[in-house]
Amino acid sequence: MSEENTKKMNFCQRVITSIKDFDKYQIFAVEKLGVAIKYLVILVIIFSLIGAITFTIKFANYINGGIKYFEENINEVSYKDGSLSINFRRRNDFY
Repeated sequence: MSEENTKKMNFCQRVITSIKDFDKYQIFAVEKLGVAIKYLVILVIIFSLIGAITFTIKFANYINGGIKYFEENINEVSYKDGSLSINFRRRNDFY
């Protein structure tokens, strides 16, 4: 492939080519440094977004689990005169 064909390659084609066709790595080796950096930056952004979304979902599930535990097991929370008191539900309260 000539340099003109590498410029016509869109991002998805470049990803598929870089994963699937090891013989075509010579195409990427001869391109300009700016093109390679741009490709790398886009890949980093995509993987960062995937990681951030995954972390956010896991964190939200963790927080929701804590809220659910609090609602099911804590009867009353009060703060008076610098003292925090927590009253847990007894097992008999659940039935």
